[in-house]
Amino acid sequence: MSKVIKWLMLLVCIFVFLSDPAIAIESNEQNTSFTNNSNFSDYRTIIIEELEDDPDLIAIRGTIPEIKNSEGLKEWYEDIHSHKEKIGSLIEPYMASNGGPVVALAYNSDGYMLVYLDKYLETEVNDTTIDMIYQTIEEGYKQEGTDNIPVVFMFRYRTIETLEDETYLSGFSSILCILVIMCLIALKKYN
Repeated sequence: MSKVIKWLMLLVCIFVFLSDPAIAIESNEQNTSFTNNSNFSDYRTIIIEELEDDPDLIAIRGTIPEIKNSEGLKEWYEDIHSHKEKIGSLIEPYMASNGGPVVALAYNSDGYMLVYLDKYLETEVNDTTIDMIYQTIEEGYKQEGTDNIPVVFMFRYRTIETLEDETYLSGFSSILCILVIMCLIALKKYN
């Protein structure tokens, strides 16, 4: 009996080591928490200072409105976030998938929109490019009744697809699982 247990343990170990690993990535992006209403007197100043400390910051356009409390911040965020689909469609021509410099759009809970530009195109991105993108966003929000929308432009590396160059064993875990089951059946027959 101990021989069967040893074989089973060996097969389980082989299965575990040869299975595809699952990797979880934790986001390290931090937002300033303004849940305490006493922090709101310096709200804009604190946000701008934090943004200016980021080495990937390119430019800030628009103005973060005067926010008096956490409820006001929540309302402002919901207002700018509610138009994300419309703004996304307006920015589509500038997206990297269409040959443009924009890698991603996001909304920060501190009350501003983020436009990530391709860091690989850092030498090609200039004030004219940023102004064109901002003008498109600003016009979209003006149609919805919001002026001077705060937009932060930052560099970020885009993901480069390289699946053609990689060797990927599709279904390898399934085949390995079937192999383990067959070995267990064989062990059961011979014992």
